[in-house]
Amino acid sequence: MINGTKWYKIDFHMHTNASSDYRDQNYSHRNWLLKCMEKELDCVVISDHNSGSNIDQIKNEYLLLEQENPVSFRKLVIFPAVELTVNTGIHLLVIFPEYATSQQISTFLGSVRIDGNVGDIEAITHLSLNDVLDIANKDYKTLTIPAHVDEVKGLFTVLQGQTLKKICLKENIFAIEQINKAFIQPKVYVDLNLKHHRVVGSDSHCLNDIGRRFTFVKMGIANFNGLKVALSDKLNNNIICSDEITSSNPNEINWEYISDLEISSAFKIGRSNPLSLKFSPWLNTIIGGRGSGKSSILKMLQYAYGLHEKLPSSHPDKLDFFKKGSRTTAGMLHNDIEISFTYNKMGIETKFKKTYDDYKRLENGQYNLLEKEAIQEFYPVTIITQKELFEKASNPEDIFSLIDSKINYFNWEIEFNQLIKEYEESKSIERNILQDISDKSKLIEQLKHIELELKTYDKYDYSQLLKDNTRIQNESSKLKKIYDEIETYKNSLKSITFSIDFDDLDFLNEDSPDITSVKNNLFAVSEIISNQVTILEEQSKEWVKIWKESEWNNKKIDIKSKYEELSNELKEQGTDITGYQIALNTKESIKERIEEYIKKEQILVKQQEKSLRLLNNISEKRKQLFQNRNDYIERINQQLSTIFPDNRVVFEIKYLGDVIESEESFRKIIQRQDNTFESYILQYDPISNENSGILWELNNSEDIENDLITLKQNILSANSDNTFNFGARLTNHFNSILEKKSAEDNILTWFPKDKLSIKIISNGRELDINIASAGQKAAALMTYVLLETKGPLIIDQPEDDLDSRMITSLIVDALRKLKEKRQVIVVTHNPNIPVNAASEKIFEMNFINGQIHLKEEGTIQERNIRESICQVMEGGEDALEHRFNKIIKFK
Repeated sequence: MINGTKWYKIDFHMHTNASSDYRDQNYSHRNWLLKCMEKELDCVVISDHNSGSNIDQIKNEYLLLEQENPVSFRKLVIFPAVELTVNTGIHLLVIFPEYATSQQISTFLGSVRIDGNVGDIEAITHLSLNDVLDIANKDYKTLTIPAHVDEVKGLFTVLQGQTLKKICLKENIFAIEQINKAFIQPKVYVDLNLKHHRVVGSDSHCLNDIGRRFTFVKMGIANFNGLKVALSDKLNNNIICSDEITSSNPNEINWEYISDLEISSAFKIGRSNPLSLKFSPWLNTIIGGRGSGKSSILKMLQYAYGLHEKLPSSHPDKLDFFKKGSRTTAGMLHNDIEISFTYNKMGIETKFKKTYDDYKRLENGQYNLLEKEAIQEFYPVTIITQKELFEKASNPEDIFSLIDSKINYFNWEIEFNQLIKEYEESKSIERNILQDISDKSKLIEQLKHIELELKTYDKYDYSQLLKDNTRIQNESSKLKKIYDEIETYKNSLKSITFSIDFDDLDFLNEDSPDITSVKNNLFAVSEIISNQVTILEEQSKEWVKIWKESEWNNKKIDIKSKYEELSNELKEQGTDITGYQIALNTKESIKERIEEYIKKEQILVKQQEKSLRLLNNISEKRKQLFQNRNDYIERINQQLSTIFPDNRVVFEIKYLGDVIESEESFRKIIQRQDNTFESYILQYDPISNENSGILWELNNSEDIENDLITLKQNILSANSDNTFNFGARLTNHFNSILEKKSAEDNILTWFPKDKLSIKIISNGRELDINIASAGQKAAALMTYVLLETKGPLIIDQPEDDLDSRMITSLIVDALRKLKEKRQVIVVTHNPNIPVNAASEKIFEMNFINGQIHLKEEGTIQERNIRESICQVMEGGEDALEHRFNKIIKFK
């Protein structure tokens, strides 16, 4: 169900058998009504030729159908009317209120002095069109519409020149029925720029023609007053002819909207009875005097969405509204607060409830807990105030966040960060490889030393020398062994002594045997042993002598000499003669390691190529962000220029152009997030214009892309010999942080922000946003916000800081266009918005007995709503009439 005004399907020109030229033989009032229902008409205008005789009968038949309620029944609003032929032959539709009777139409026909039979197409009034218009509107308060102006007996085909001009200027022409939308209207009419609504009807003279042409009219209630309000509103698109529609049913809403809001048990809202508001899917305005609580409704929606949690703690609403209220403290919340709202998305209604502690969604008849982030993301709403618009206009970062939300910045950022991660990983691999091969030069020197050592060995034919020396040593050992054995034998014999004391045999006598022979033999043995010792001594010496004088000994001496010479030379090189094999093994080991290093160097080259490629990809990805932003901005500028030619915002973007605002990120990567080195990094004072530093120079570069590369390389290569004007202390700091090699990655992947410049077009004049007024800034930016934010748009008092002319030329015009594709809820104290923007639903708030109440709700066609607007926004009818008489009427 649509709340407030909605589209009603009307056939503005219909005949029955009361017209003499009606052609259908099967006509009956019931068949006529059922055919209207079959065509899904909401309203019908019975406009027989010069007759209203069937009006009462058709109304009575409708009442019977309503009581019977057949399957095909649908409600119809019947507008009594007559197609009158004036004395020039022009046909004029005269529409009466829905309660008018056949008799009233007959009375009217008498007033205009119709001549001829009732219902006769040839019947004609003798009064002029001008007189008939006056009688119809002044005496009968009807709606008058020239019929089929582009066809036979139509206003544009019969009259011309000043006569046509005079008639067209009549205020009581509410619309024109123009059958062919491509018809070229008379120049005299076009030049008047009267902006009459075009309507069409079937001009049906048989049942089958009913509804062949129709018109959608937007009304709050389908009645005469609603029709009059819609046709009188020349500013808004309240009328759609059947040959202009883009949808079979303009009441089918294809955008998201909030259909209702209910607040109960807040501190000053809904304590006794819930406060309930039912919104239109188009434009809603909430009005009320100062202190009526109209803005509180928006804040409660903000609370229901959890958007209040995003406000800074110092925000006035955080301090005075979004907290528990009491008799002594400000605040609108209460422990028992409940805010319910229904969100319509793609034809599906979803109900939500916010309590003091929780966010809930209705599912299968039960409210279940839900994260507020899910509501914000999947059921979006945009709530904004004039102050916030001004702040956004003053802070391009806020605009960038809006722009980036439209260009899939989230995915870009993931891909950009992934590239940086891959680059850092690649550089880490590089550094690990470099660390692995860092001693390659040392190994090469070591290899040279070993090869020199081995050359020394080779010079002495060390391998053969070693063999000869070993052989000689073995042979010498064997010779010495023999010598030692001789000496052993000699010493063994030498140690043999005879100590037999034959004199001790004093008992020898004649009985004793003769021992002389044995005694002599034993003395002979002793002599023999002594001689053998002498022989052994001589042979021992001879053994030494013969070998010493031999050729073998000469070779031994030569080998030993060479060996000692080699040993001494090796000592001078820091090694010894025993290291040959070690040197050989070490040489092979070093050569293997160097081969591994060469392979790693080849890997390193490829890794360095990969790192460079990734760094280039990072740079290109950063350019892509700029290009995405620029493409989007160009498209938006074009759309804004088309929709809001006189008052709008204009965006310009410069690649890497906001170096000044990038100081913080630069200082972060160089690990100096204070004012240290200010004169060398950035000294910026737009007032005194005393500006300096490397970022200031970069900011003013004519080739920022290449100059940024140069700056990065200078930072990486700066030293005491070349500081690149960084100064000694800053250079030392760069050198210090670069000891950690990952700092180099951070520097090479740093980019300044893009610079967003905002200009405004105000009444066709271009202004720099910095010199525009607060109202101009906010109003211009609103054109973008209206165009680009998602979900229902809820605005709190957009007219603040704006003069009435700008409200009309910008805000009202914007709302007219916007509401055709988006729900808007506006809190306002300016009458131009609900009236001139044709608000589909209007709410008047009131504060009574400490509680915010809904005093009135409805549409502009309802008298109580018009009175509310007049009283609250214009100071009352007397004040409005006084201003009108003094300004407009006097003029």
